[in-house]
Amino acid sequence: MIKSFRIYLIYTDFYGRGVSSIDSSEGMLRGRPFGGVAILWKTSIGKQCTIDLHDDTRLISLDITIDDKKLSLLNVYLPYDNGSNADEYILYLNKITSFLDSNPCSCVCGDFNADTLHKSKYGEKLHAWIQREGLTLTSDAYLQSDDFTYLSDAHGTTHRIDHFISNHSF
Repeated sequence: MIKSFRIYLIYTDFYGRGVSSIDSSEGMLRGRPFGGVAILWKTSIGKQCTIDLHDDTRLISLDITIDDKKLSLLNVYLPYDNGSNADEYILYLNKITSFLDSNPCSCVCGDFNADTLHKSKYGEKLHAWIQREGLTLTSDAYLQSDDFTYLSDAHGTTHRIDHFISNHSF
């Protein structure tokens, strides 16, 4: 079940929208549920913005149209590598490809769960997909070699799993 929600902020100069996969009707939540993305934008450009929930708890996009020019931003939360969901990961890369093909000036950002700092199976899949699609991994282009986006306190390790990816029109 996809639940859409508006994000109400202390700061009145922002709008927010999100989706969640959490089903709170089943009582107390345990563990760390997956799914859910949100996006914020300035109220000053609110009339130029439209949101698309993609009927998916892992994707949300914001289109900004100014003077007949459209900029599309897709926020993602992709599956992590649990050893048996590589097909699902590829499915989401294909969904992103479809989004990019439909939106010539676009950027995709969020948690790709693909470590590009250290060798990882999903990191390799992400790099191969970026090369095949002719995209730019903007996050790696501008980060230092030891910068990271996730710190595991339990294991004392760092990872780069959150990324910005753009097509060349962006």
